[in-house]
Amino acid sequence: MAAVLLVAGFAAADALRGLGGGPAATPPTAPAGTQSSESITAPPVRRIRGFTLGRLPGRIVFTGETCVIQELDLPTGTIFPLHRLAGTCKLWSPRHSERLAYSLPSRRRSVVPFRVVDLDHAYLDLGQFQARIDSIVWTPDGQRVAWCDARGKGRELEIGEAVPAKLPGCPAGYTDVGNLVYVQGRELRVGDRLLVRASGGIDAISFGDDGSVALAVDGRTIQVYRRTGGQLSSAAEFGLAPPLQGRVPTFSPDNCGAFFRTPYDDRVERISIIDLGCLPGDGEQSFPGHAAAWSPDGRWIAVAGRAAILFHAVDGHSDTIRFSTAATDLAWKG
Repeated sequence: MAAVLLVAGFAAADALRGLGGGPAATPPTAPAGTQSSESITAPPVRRIRGFTLGRLPGRIVFTGETCVIQELDLPTGTIFPLHRLAGTCKLWSPRHSERLAYSLPSRRRSVVPFRVVDLDHAYLDLGQFQARIDSIVWTPDGQRVAWCDARGKGRELEIGEAVPAKLPGCPAGYTDVGNLVYVQGRELRVGDRLLVRASGGIDAISFGDDGSVALAVDGRTIQVYRRTGGQLSSAAEFGLAPPLQGRVPTFSPDNCGAFFRTPYDDRVERISIIDLGCLPGDGEQSFPGHAAAWSPDGRWIAVAGRAAILFHAVDGHSDTIRFSTAATDLAWKG
């Protein structure tokens, strides 16, 4: 009976999270035996006083100093603490889904245990696995997640399945339509098909919502391929300034820009943004902060600082919006 009451409590909270006033989404099919039975009261939902409403799209998911995961609905300023969901603060998130992976305690630096959940139905545990650091990748719709396991073997989980499938190699990402992508030296492959041969070793990849492809190459350059008429164009190449070289970029959803987390002369970490040919505004910008996330439309960037999350308009034409809470990591969902 206690488990039934708990599930009912979480279901009520999930219904409140039906952003926009509609009914709660249909729960994903979870592996048998993974429904939570922990005796935890559903956390309260609250509005943030003084938060600017109606300017920002989507939702911010973030971990605070205690690593409890919370979600802020930006159009309404409503915050949803998810007290059962707490790990070691690191998040991996698809762009267009309420699915989420979050880190759990690990005894090994190179391996991170993680749990997969659906924030619309947080009482369901969709699986717990182990991955090499920073190898977790999602399809844009959040239906599949892939990673490289502790033994260097590729794995992919279809949400609702209990056991991940084996892959022929460690995945590098997914295309914009959900096909697995692999990196072999200078080659970017979709399955067995060669898509792009870069000018050097590929450090990071991004498939934009518009079908574009961006590559970080040899730690020194970024190559961007735009899609026109169903075909990828020749690469546009952008050299990186010395402070950005060797660092892993996070690309905007349309690959018009990228940001890097960098140390600065005064030892304050900063988020540095570069223009990849179509970023609105004046191009390069820099903000104090240790974590950041692009908005789903690429027009804003959320930067986590020591005391607040600041929302900066990329074009510089709108006032910065402040959410006065500390965050360790964050993701912006559409």
